[in-house]
Amino acid sequence: MSTRLTTEGYPFYMGLKRAFDSLISERYGSFIFTVGCIAVGISYCADNGPFKVFHSHARDIYGKSHPQETCVLLDISSTTNLVYYFQSK
Repeated sequence: MSTRLTTEGYPFYMGLKRAFDSLISERYGSFIFTVGCIAVGISYCADNGPFKVFHSHARDIYGKSHPQETCVLLDISSTTNLVYYFQSK
């Protein structure tokens, strides 16, 4: 999975892990990850370690889409696990 970013009006692509690592190295603490029409809020605090992922769409206990369940707030321990979470959905 790659991420499209724009620099000086010119699009370029990079891997999702590299994109997350780049945002964190630039001291961004929160961002919104959007794929198609689905957006997920992500926050990261260097002092506390894990990523907090807020997924506002109904999910079951396994993270699968389910119309009768609720939104979820996940703790994900690393950028590698964060990428794996999004690639497995």
